[in-house]
Amino acid sequence: MLGATLLAALFWQFGGVTAADGQFQVLDPDLHLIWKTVIILTLGISALCSLRAWTQRGWTIPVAVVNTGANWVSGAVIVALTAKGALFSPDLPQQVEATFGSSPEWSAITEVFLILVAGVAIWDSVDGLLRARHDKRPAGM
Repeated sequence: MLGATLLAALFWQFGGVTAADGQFQVLDPDLHLIWKTVIILTLGISALCSLRAWTQRGWTIPVAVVNTGANWVSGAVIVALTAKGALFSPDLPQQVEATFGSSPEWSAITEVFLILVAGVAIWDSVDGLLRARHDKRPAGM
């Protein structure tokens, strides 16, 4: 259900994050629609795979493979856009400092973010594949 949570956060973010003096964008408002669509679609597919596994009380190999593909595509796109400096709003550090009165070390936060994205994509993929492998039901979707 992590995918559903991330999906909801993305939809909320596209409207701007509410602060005391207005709204600011965490994600780059100039991020191309194609990248937004890819990220939302792949996170949505992953969330649907998790929902299907939950409602059917188990993973199947086809669902786990689709989930793994969605995880790897979304993870790769998010990591690549972050590494290029294209995912987050260019003035995010200034907006955070103005809104919350603090200025964190952004390079450290970016590194942790990239590790978390890769870690979650790998963990969710391996977890689904291992659960499908141990599930004794037929492999239908």
